[in-house]
Amino acid sequence: MTADGDGGDQAQTQGDGHFEEFVEFLTAETRSDVRKTALNYFEGLSLSSEGVQLFKENDFAIGKRLRTLFHTSSSDQATILRILTNICAHASDCVQFVLSADGESGSSLITAVCSRFRTADDLAAAESGAKLLSNISLHNAYAVWERLHGVWPDFVREAVALLNREDREAYTNYVGYVLRNITTLNEVRAQVIEDESVLLDLLPLMNQERWPKRKRIAVDIVRNLCFQDNRHEQLLSRPQVLVAVLTPLIGPEELSSEENDLLPIELQYMEPSKTREPDVDVRIKLLETLYQ
Repeated sequence: MTADGDGGDQAQTQGDGHFEEFVEFLTAETRSDVRKTALNYFEGLSLSSEGVQLFKENDFAIGKRLRTLFHTSSSDQATILRILTNICAHASDCVQFVLSADGESGSSLITAVCSRFRTADDLAAAESGAKLLSNISLHNAYAVWERLHGVWPDFVREAVALLNREDREAYTNYVGYVLRNITTLNEVRAQVIEDESVLLDLLPLMNQERWPKRKRIAVDIVRNLCFQDNRHEQLLSRPQVLVAVLTPLIGPEELSSEENDLLPIELQYMEPSKTREPDVDVRIKLLETLYQ
């Protein structure tokens, strides 16, 4: 997924003649308007396959410049994060570069991103950071979780709380994507399952229409939880889980008394107006959840 959210537009590059010149402008000492022009050039370039290849050249020379600039020019951080997000949407080796340490400082750019995106004081930078973490966690969930947990110990609980809030919608959705991606890890799944309040706050998102993206996030997370066989009994011990999974699958069909009695009590004798979840992908994921 690229930083503009569409994942597919290809940028028109300005020609090789500008490339080396613009690289030299990626320093905090460069005049701000010139530096902004250079960053805008690389942001456009980052949407193309040519841009990805250029990013990798000379041992990630552009990336190293951007990484240093991120730490030395706070006003450029949102743009830098968008560039890195676009690059990481294309290549796993670019993801590994972003995850690597900054040489002598020993501090990881991604750790700095985790710290900044927690507070959301600068919403533009926070949204850009959340998008980058979303892309990286698709490739390396553990690396993101390791760094994120170090600076945001209550991330799982607070992310679910954010998903139930109305404000900062774009930022919150990307926080949700990060949570979805890291629930592929046993350690994170354990946190969700064992903290009953977190799990019960997550389930209502599966059966609401206000935030379709968050519904899909919640469904994906619950499906991830069910991939862990040794947790099935624990999940089923909370009847709300099965109710949340089955409710979207139930339509207006009439059931016999015997069939009805097999359902959880909350699903018996539902209103005739009850309709089935219209999103086919959501229904498929719910069925996959039941078959785990």
